[in-house]
Amino acid sequence: MNPNHENIIDLKERIKTAEEEIENLRHELMETNTGIIALYNELNDTNEKLKQKNEELQNTLKELRETQDKLIQSEKMAAIGSIIVTYNHQINNPLMIILGNVQFVLMTEKNLDENLNKRLKIVESECWRISEVTSKIKQYEKLIPVKYLNTMFEFNISDRSNNENGNNE
Repeated sequence: MNPNHENIIDLKERIKTAEEEIENLRHELMETNTGIIALYNELNDTNEKLKQKNEELQNTLKELRETQDKLIQSEKMAAIGSIIVTYNHQINNPLMIILGNVQFVLMTEKNLDENLNKRLKIVESECWRISEVTSKIKQYEKLIPVKYLNTMFEFNISDRSNNENGNNE
């Protein structure tokens, strides 16, 4: 055989081997590419799921904060209610004793000095007024906060009819 011919045959075999190797590498590259695309799609799906979970968690956190705020407000109102009941009791007990004694004197003592009689009726009237105020305070949920001295709040417990008539309590 001719040495050129042998070289040609050898070259053809090397080319064939190289083509097979290239085909194998191309096939491996396509499989790797397909795997990368699958991982990319899976990563996108996972990211979407994480975004949804994050939104759900944000909404849940917002709801929890709102519920916490409502609970704190409710506890504050319960504490205020407890204080109001205690103070109402502490005010009304001596108030009723005063009112009862004033009314007893007014009913039993017919020959009272006119000035003393007038003063006792004022005391009686003011006792009823205090009683009315403490009764309204029991309905503290309905109290309307009004600005007082630009920094503090007081609660408007007087009737609108009293305010419309010019009475400032």
